[in-house]
Amino acid sequence: HQKNPLSALQEMVDKILASNFVLHEFVRQIDVRWGELNQERPLFQLGGQSPDPDDEYTHESVRVKLVLLLKKLQGEIDRDI
Repeated sequence: HQKNPLSALQEMVDKILASNFVLHEFVRQIDVRWGELNQERPLFQLGGQSPDPDDEYTHESVRVKLVLLLKKLQGEIDRDI
C-alpha cells in the first residue's frame, strides 16, 4: 500500500465493520482514549445493551461514522485511479 495508503486505511475500516466483536473493541478503545483525554471515567457500552444517553461514542454512532469514512475513502481511491 505504499503507493496508495488510502487503500490500507480502507481495508482496516472494512475489517472493523465486518465484525461486531472488532467494532465493539474499537469503540471500547475510543472510549478509553476519550476518558484519558478528558480525565473522566469513560462510558462503556456492552454488547446487547442500550448505550448510556450521555455516551458520545456508541457502537451504532461509530459504525455510521466509519461507513461515511469508507464512502469518502472509496471516492478518493476512485479519483486516484
